[in-house]
Amino acid sequence: GENIEANLNFRRTFKSEEQLLTADVRWFTRGDLEKADLLELGNTYSLNQRTENLESNQNWLVQTDYVHPFSENLKLETGLKATLRRINNDYRVEEFNDSTQWEILDQYNNNFVFDENVYAAYLMVGGQVKRLSLQGGIRAEYTDITTELTRTNEKNRKQYISFFPSAHLSYEFASNNSIQLSYSRRISRPRFRNLIPFFSLTDNRNFYSGNPDVNPVFTHSAELGHLKTWDNGTLLSSIYYRHTEGIIERISRSDSTGLITTFPINLSTQDAVGLELSFSYNLFKWWRVMLSANTYYAITDGDYEGQSFYAEAFTAQGRFTSKWTVLKKLDIQTAFMYRA
Repeated sequence: GENIEANLNFRRTFKSEEQLLTADVRWFTRGDLEKADLLELGNTYSLNQRTENLESNQNWLVQTDYVHPFSENLKLETGLKATLRRINNDYRVEEFNDSTQWEILDQYNNNFVFDENVYAAYLMVGGQVKRLSLQGGIRAEYTDITTELTRTNEKNRKQYISFFPSAHLSYEFASNNSIQLSYSRRISRPRFRNLIPFFSLTDNRNFYSGNPDVNPVFTHSAELGHLKTWDNGTLLSSIYYRHTEGIIERISRSDSTGLITTFPINLSTQDAVGLELSFSYNLFKWWRVMLSANTYYAITDGDYEGQSFYAEAFTAQGRFTSKWTVLKKLDIQTAFMYRA
């Protein structure tokens, strides 16, 4: 495997400390070559196969952000961002035949090219009126995706525009208490392995692939929280609701020969309601404890080729950390994790 990365950053300050202009350019490339030899032996037969998979992933990120304070309590933020990604995946599977030659299996031999260009712009305004803080904004994204299987001349293009509004409100009381209310729409793009049409042949019966038609996952998130602060610690508790569309799940399907193909699709939607806690406190100068916990109820529903996939779940997870400062330069930390 090989990874190369380069960054260029620009920063411009003004007379006002909060006024700021930044620009960033980042380029990185990742590539690796995977080979495998597969030998399967039976009482009356033998099967010898080998695979080769050459992957490369090149990314450009260009971004500029500007912050302009109109007054001590009113501020504007805006920016532009472009993310350009190209994935190239050249793969083949060969089988040793009876004539003592390696024969390429056509169904596992192709070169996949994935181009994804995302152009975004955002605008956000925030201000404070006495104890009330407000912030709201919107981000717009234009996405242009092209996938191509070069050897079989299969090409597909997707273009779409998405909008992501967000709003945040908080009110601070006199007794070190504050309440927070927020809403946002988010996006989670598919990982590299979810996109490439081939990445693993483990034996003659199991084939794992990605899916170039997998779309991003979108989530609407609303949260109401309460923050309590002391001299030695804080407690943040919040109730949230999240509606997620297009959750990526893996489906396994078998054909008439017994070959099992496992691949991802945008299968389902999920509605989740939960309670989240985050607590940290200094019991002494040398002893600090931290606790985070999350419990939620979720309903997931979807269907594929006429089969319904429905699930209800009530679950919880948490982490407790204790940190002791034994000497000036020596800390000891323990952690306990729980997941239902």
